[in-house]
Amino acid sequence: MPILRLGAALLLGLWTSLASAGVHPVTDQAGRIVQVPWAPQRVFPVITMMTPVMAALAPEQMTGLAFRLAPGAEPFLPPRLASLPVVPVLEGLNGEAILAMQPDLAIGWAGSGSLLQQTESLLQRLRIPLLLYAGERLADYPATFRALGQVLGRAARGEQLARELEDSQQQLARALQGLAHADRPRVYYAESPDGLTSQCSQSSRVEVVWLAGGRPVPECADGGLTSHQTFSFERLLVLDPDVILARSPVIAARLRRDSRWQRLRAVREQRVYGAPGLPFNWVDRPPSFMRALGARWLARQLHPARFSGDFRPEVQQFLQTFFAVTPSAAMLTALLEPGQ
Repeated sequence: MPILRLGAALLLGLWTSLASAGVHPVTDQAGRIVQVPWAPQRVFPVITMMTPVMAALAPEQMTGLAFRLAPGAEPFLPPRLASLPVVPVLEGLNGEAILAMQPDLAIGWAGSGSLLQQTESLLQRLRIPLLLYAGERLADYPATFRALGQVLGRAARGEQLARELEDSQQQLARALQGLAHADRPRVYYAESPDGLTSQCSQSSRVEVVWLAGGRPVPECADGGLTSHQTFSFERLLVLDPDVILARSPVIAARLRRDSRWQRLRAVREQRVYGAPGLPFNWVDRPPSFMRALGARWLARQLHPARFSGDFRPEVQQFLQTFFAVTPSAAMLTALLEPGQ
């Protein structure tokens, strides 16, 4: 972490504003009791997965973004997000940049690891209250939207988004009801640009595959948000998955063209799919509630006989609900059929 060089005037002003504001105790999803302003107006998501949450729940209260938006993301998001400062937290926690935004609340991940420890230490030094919320698994997000909505004075909005996620997953589960284990295609997640970095079957980063009615391969126990493994192409040939799910359409197109990858059955049978990535990736990095849409999309690729009708209205309705944006037909085509 870089050494903090905090401007005395900025720090004094922030301390004064916090001292004069009314605060109350809030128990976050890590079980911590934190003194939080009654009506937070300036909120910084100090971890990547909470940026999509704030963009959906209370974009007008965001002071900045925790990562750079993907090219083409802006039209899918509330307009003001494109003008917000970016503090790429995975590249180093910049205390000066966070302080300059003058947030009265920060939100992070109720997980574990060195990044969380660094984040808590930094926010304590900045005297900015930090609330931690769950977000590793898709099932975490309804409770997160409800709890954070209460804190931000957006309870009705939080309830709306929570119900949308719950309804979405119930609908998908009904569509896949009775699916036998043997009928779940074996899906390899090509995470890196060369396709050889992936995740074990129990990793939360391939949760979308399970939700969509697939079986992630390789089957191994390593999991969590920080896990990944690098495989040799020879091992991949032995796995010979039924389907390859690439982290992006660009990676998927590259693998389809590669003569070496064409030795794999999934490539020969044209079962290589690139996860849509706008406004945030539908599968991973950052992990977010967009996995609800990603699971519905992937299920249609894995089990087309169980679904009928055009998927575009579902995508449009989801994006309208979460980001108050109505994508055009051209935007939906570019999103769902890149390169067409």
